[in-house]
Formats: sequence, C-alpha cells, structure tokens
Amino acid sequence: MTCYYRLLLLCSCLFPAALFAQESSFRYEPDQIHCLLLIPSEKWAPIDELSGEIAKYNVQFYAKDQLEVKRLKMPYLCPLPVFYVAPFKDSAAAMAYYQRLLKTKPNFMQMNMIEQVWPLSNRNFNQVLLQQSLEGYPAFFREYY
Repeated sequence: MTCYYRLLLLCSCLFPAALFAQESSFRYEPDQIHCLLLIPSEKWAPIDELSGEIAKYNVQFYAKDQLEVKRLKMPYLCPLPVFYVAPFKDSAAAMAYYQRLLKTKPNFMQMNMIEQVWPLSNRNFNQVLLQQSLEGYPAFFREYY
C-alpha cells in the first residue's frame, strides 16, 4: 500500500465525514435586516396582476411597515421576474410575514401563482446573487428557521 493510500485510510478513520463537508455559505443572522423572495410559478404569465395582488396584501396587513415590492430578473431561479419584499427589521418580522402568507393563503397563494417563498437576511440574499442559485438554502432554512 502506498503512503498516499495509508494517509487517506488514516484520515478517513480519524475524522468524521462531516469535517470534509463544505461549509455553508449562508449565515444565520436573526437580528439583521431581512427580505422575502416570492418566486412565481412559470405557469402564470400575468406578472402585473400578481404584483397587484402582492401590493394589495401588503396594504391590507402591513400598511404601517412600508414594505417595498420589487420585481427582479433572476433567470437562474425563474424565467419570470422574482418578487423581492423588504425591508423586515429582523428574522422574526420576516418569519411572521412568511407564516401569515402560509396561514391566510391570499389569492395569489391559493391559485399557485407563487411557487416558492424564502425569507433571507440581506447577506444571504447577496449570497444567492453571487452563487446565482438557491442551492443549499432550503436545507439551511429548515435547520435555522
């Protein structure tokens, strides 16, 4: 057996596989400003209608929070514009919005116009932009949120 293989065998016995796993590029920052990404279903083309529904929802439940809704081109997530809702003062505020969406099921959620909703800290949003993907975020979200 060559030295290389002996070393490899020794390392695999001494160190758990988790040590070799790549560290997540996402960070849990509960006190930082957060946003939500609403990713529309590709089956729905009326983006203006969807934008109006999200705006009505925000006026109805979050008028005093002055949330902004922006449409972003993120073709690596969806060929249609992705809705960016912000700012939320922290993860608790973002999660309250997220949970209310799931609980009240406004029209745009009932008709499956929105396929995915992701609360993210601004840093994690920037990471999604950098890696041009949500890869790794669903597992991170399940673990920390």
